[in-house]
Amino acid sequence: MSTDSKYLKSEIVRLYAKGGSPLPIAPSDKPTVTKIYNYDAGWPEALHYEFWIRGGRIEVALHTENEKSKNALYSQMRSWEHTSPKPYPHKLRYEKRSAKYSGLSTAFDISTDPKVIVNAMKLFIQATSPVITQLMNDYPN
Repeated sequence: MSTDSKYLKSEIVRLYAKGGSPLPIAPSDKPTVTKIYNYDAGWPEALHYEFWIRGGRIEVALHTENEKSKNALYSQMRSWEHTSPKPYPHKLRYEKRSAKYSGLSTAFDISTDPKVIVNAMKLFIQATSPVITQLMNDYPN
């Protein structure tokens, strides 16, 4: 299996779209990042899922890139680091790089079958999207 970033990104996008995907992929010319937005639920663009290829791994991630993100959202993301939401079977890591950026992710080795990674993203969305949407509704700006 190829570990070329462009190939992996195209294969992940193809597999994600195959058989129905829970949320649409945003067009991107970046070879290592694929973003997935939840506009229908009213999420801001700064809050999104990503497949991120970097440093010999592929991450399934949820990111917020907005300093105005709600404390309730940060708290929920931190709690999922300790207890992954069901039915998501993988360990999650919480990262807060700055006041603007926070993320929750699972890293897979770059040689992992893309089907496993795509399935993980679909389960991650299924497990987290309803909770986050509820938080966005409960704590409006």
